[in-house]
Amino acid sequence: MKGSKKLNKQISYVLVFLLLLTVVQSFPIFNYTYSDNAEAESEIGTFGVNDEGNLEYAGETLYMTVNGKYEVADFQKLLEHGDEGQSLVSKSEAKPSESSLISSIIDAITPNKVKAAPKIEYVRQIVMSDKYATHKVGEFEVDGKTAFCFQHGEQTPGDGAKYHDPDPYNNERAQRALYYGYKGAESIFSSSEKDLGIVVTSLIMDRIYSGGSSGQSLPKYDKLWDKVVNGDVPDNRVRFSDTNLSVSVKGDKQVSQSTTFITDKNNSIKVKVPSKVTIVNETTGKKVTNGTMTIKGGEKVHLEAGLDVGVNFKTGDLQGANTDRYQPLITKPNGGNTQVLGFLDVYTDPANKTSLQAKFEVREKNIDVTWKDKDSKKVFKHVNEDKTIGSKYKYTPPATFKDGDNTYERMTDKPFEGTVSKDLTHVFNYKLRRTVTVNYYDNRTGEKVKDTKKYTKLRGDKYSESHPTIKQDGYTMRYVKKTGDAESGTIDTKNITVNYYYDKPLAKVQLDKVQVYTAMASEGMPVRVYLSKDLNYKSSVADMSKKKIAVGLYLNNDLIEKKSYTANSLPKQFDFKVPSSKLKVNTKDRYAVKFLDYDEADFDIKDGYSRLALDGWSANEGTIKLDVEEDADHTGSKSYVVMTEITPTTNMKKYVERFTYSATPLADSKSGYGVETDFKIEYTNDLGKDWEFATDINDSAAHYYAPEGLLDPSLEYEITDGIFEAPLVKSTDNRSTASKKEWTDSFVFPHMNVERQTGDLFTDEEVEAGDSDIEHDLKEGGDKFYSPIWAEITDYDVQYKTNKMGANKMTVELSDNWNIYAQMIATMDSKTIDKDAILFIPVNKEDPFPDGDLPYGFTEEDVEWIKNQ
Repeated sequence: MKGSKKLNKQISYVLVFLLLLTVVQSFPIFNYTYSDNAEAESEIGTFGVNDEGNLEYAGETLYMTVNGKYEVADFQKLLEHGDEGQSLVSKSEAKPSESSLISSIIDAITPNKVKAAPKIEYVRQIVMSDKYATHKVGEFEVDGKTAFCFQHGEQTPGDGAKYHDPDPYNNERAQRALYYGYKGAESIFSSSEKDLGIVVTSLIMDRIYSGGSSGQSLPKYDKLWDKVVNGDVPDNRVRFSDTNLSVSVKGDKQVSQSTTFITDKNNSIKVKVPSKVTIVNETTGKKVTNGTMTIKGGEKVHLEAGLDVGVNFKTGDLQGANTDRYQPLITKPNGGNTQVLGFLDVYTDPANKTSLQAKFEVREKNIDVTWKDKDSKKVFKHVNEDKTIGSKYKYTPPATFKDGDNTYERMTDKPFEGTVSKDLTHVFNYKLRRTVTVNYYDNRTGEKVKDTKKYTKLRGDKYSESHPTIKQDGYTMRYVKKTGDAESGTIDTKNITVNYYYDKPLAKVQLDKVQVYTAMASEGMPVRVYLSKDLNYKSSVADMSKKKIAVGLYLNNDLIEKKSYTANSLPKQFDFKVPSSKLKVNTKDRYAVKFLDYDEADFDIKDGYSRLALDGWSANEGTIKLDVEEDADHTGSKSYVVMTEITPTTNMKKYVERFTYSATPLADSKSGYGVETDFKIEYTNDLGKDWEFATDINDSAAHYYAPEGLLDPSLEYEITDGIFEAPLVKSTDNRSTASKKEWTDSFVFPHMNVERQTGDLFTDEEVEAGDSDIEHDLKEGGDKFYSPIWAEITDYDVQYKTNKMGANKMTVELSDNWNIYAQMIATMDSKTIDKDAILFIPVNKEDPFPDGDLPYGFTEEDVEWIKNQ
C-alpha cells in the first residue's frame, strides 16, 4: 500500500538531542520523508514519552524487548533493563495478530501519519564526567541514525504530557551547533569521538536554548562553541536574483539583464543553453554556447543572442548540486513546565528549485527610404525593408537621377546611416538640375570671344549674371547687347541661356603723314595722305563693307573736301586736290587733314593720330633777277618750298628747291668781234621720286636778249620792240639721286661758223642743212656772239632769261652790259682810231706793203691772204 511504500523509503531522521537531568522526559522527533518524485511528500511526527511514561512515535506506543520479550516501552525501564541493541517497534510489528483489517485500511489512506513505526533502537547510556559533574546521555538510533535526548534544567514530562507540533526554530546558533555537532554535516568530532560528540552537542544546545553552562570543560566544547559563534551553515536554497530576465539590444546583439545565483558558495547549478544562445559568467568570464555551464553560488551571469535570434529561452526547474536544508525545529508542551525539545531537520525540499527564462526576439525595425524630387514629388526610388535592431544601416544618395532628358541632383551627399533602434523614415530630396549657359559672342561675326560659361543650378536656386570685361587683341571689347533669358532670377523648370554680344573696332587706323605739294594756284595743289590700317576682322565680315569713316581736308579751317571709305576700302595712301578756286599765287595757307564721320566703336584711332595740320605754299611764279656786272660774285641763290610734311611724332618739315645762278660778265669788245658767255643755273630739289608729282618740272631753257643793233644781219632772230631773242645752248651735269634731284645747266651762245671774205655768220644747223647762202669757206667761229662789224660804239644792256623753272615756276633773269668800245674796221675819220681793229687804207694787192715792213700783228700768211683776194 501507499503508506507501506513510504515507510520503506529512506527516512532521514533528525538527530534529536534530549537533554537529560535526573529524570527522562518525553520529546518529539521530526522526520522528513522525500521521494524521487517532484511531488515528494513530507511527514513530521513526535518521538517522546507520553503521560504514562511510555515511549511513543507519532502518537503510537512503541514496544521494547526485555530479556527478549516485547513489552510496552517504558523509558526508565528501557534505560535500566532494556536489551541493548534492540529496535523499538510498533504494536503491529510486536503483536501482528492483534492488527485489524480496519487498522490496515486506515493506514493505507492516511499518508500524513507514520503507517509503520520507525525502527527506533536504544543503544546504550553514555556517562561522561568532567571535573565538575557527571553527565548521563542516552544514545538512540532511529532507522539506524544516532538520535539524542536533550534539555537540562526543566522537569521531565510526566505520563500523558501533551506537546504542540514542531515549529521552525530560526536560531542561527542552534543551527550551527547541530551542523557542526556530532553527526552534523561538518561535524568537528571524529568517528572515534562518538561519546564525546553526543555529550558535548547535547550540552551546547542546552546552553543556547536555556543558558546552561555545564560541560564547558569537556574536550572540544570550546571548539564547537566557536563554530556556534563564528561558523557558517550552508544555505543550499537556490534562487536567482532575477529569473525572468528582460532583454535589450546592446550593440549588435541582444543581451539579457544580469542575474546572480544566490546559494551557498560551494553549491552549484547547471544551466544548459541551446545553439545561438550564449550564457556569460560575468564573474569568471567564461562563455558557453549550445552547451551547459556550471554556476556556483554568488556568481553573476547573463544571456546573449544575436539580433536575428528569436528564442523563448526557459531552463525549466533547476536544482542545486547540494539540496540539503538545515532547519532547527522545536516543540513546546501544551502546558506545565516540562522540557522544550529541539532537533535539526536535514531534508531535501522539493520546492527548492529555481529557473531562468529570457525571451529573445528577432529585433527588426522598419526602414522606409524615398529618393524623390522635392518640388514635383516625383519618386525616383523607394526602399521599404525590415532590419535587425542593432544592425548598421546606410543609405546613400546617388549624385544624380536621370529621368528622360532631365537630371536631378541630390541636395546633400550625407548618407542616412546609423544603428537600427526604431522604425525609421527618411527622404532624400533631389532638385531638378538646370544648366545656366552664358555665351560671349562677337556681335559682328557671331564667333565666340570668350569660352562659354556653363554651370548648373538647382530648381529654386538664385542665379545672377552680368557682362564681364573682355579683352582681346589689346582691346577692351565693347559690350553691345544681351539676348536670351534674364540676367538674374530664380531657376525653374527650364535651362537658362544668356548671350552677351561684344565687338571691337573694325580697324585700327591712324594718320601717319600728310604732305602738301607746291603747285601753281591755277593748277590746284595736291595733298597726299598716308595712313595705317590694321584690320581686326576678316574682309568678309559684313560691317567691314558697311561701316564708314571719312577723311576731310581743311583749308584755313574750312572743310573743302572729304572722302568716305569703309573699313575694307580705306586706302593706306590717297590724294586730295585743292581746287584752284581756293588758291592764290604765291600764298601760304594752313592745311589740316582729319578723320570724320565715324563711330569710335567701329574705328580705333589713337590719340594724336586723328588730325594733322601743316602749312602749304602755292607756287611763287616769280622772277629771280641778278645784275651780273654789279654783283661782285656774279652769282645768286634762291630757295622755295616744294612740299611740306608732318607726322604725328615730328614737326612740320619743309622740302625746298634751290636755284643757284651765275654768269661771267661779257667782255668789252670791238665791233664785229664775238664774245663768250658762261651762264649757269644749278638746281636742287629735296624731293626724290615725287619731285614732279605736283607739277611738271620743265627742262630749263635760256635766251639771250639784246638790242637790235647788236644783231648781225646774217643772223635771223626774232625781234620784238627792238630787242632780239637769241637761244642759248645748254649743257647739263646731272647729279640726281633717288632722294634728291640735283643738276647744273650751263648755257653758252650758239656755235658760229664765219664765212671767209664776207664775214657772214652761219649756225651749225644752217651748215648741216647746206644753207644756199654759204658761198665761201667757213671759219670756226666758236661759241660766241658776234656783234655787227659796223656796230655802234656804245654800252649795250643785255639779258639772259630762262623759261619758268621748278615747282615754283620761277624765271631767272640776269642783266649784263656789253661795251663796244672800238670798231673792227675803221676809216681815217674814226674817233677811236687808236682802238679800232682795222684801219682801212687802200693797198696794192700785188704789193700790199712795199716798204717791206709788216704792220704789227700781220703775218706772211696775212699778206698772202691779201694777195689772193
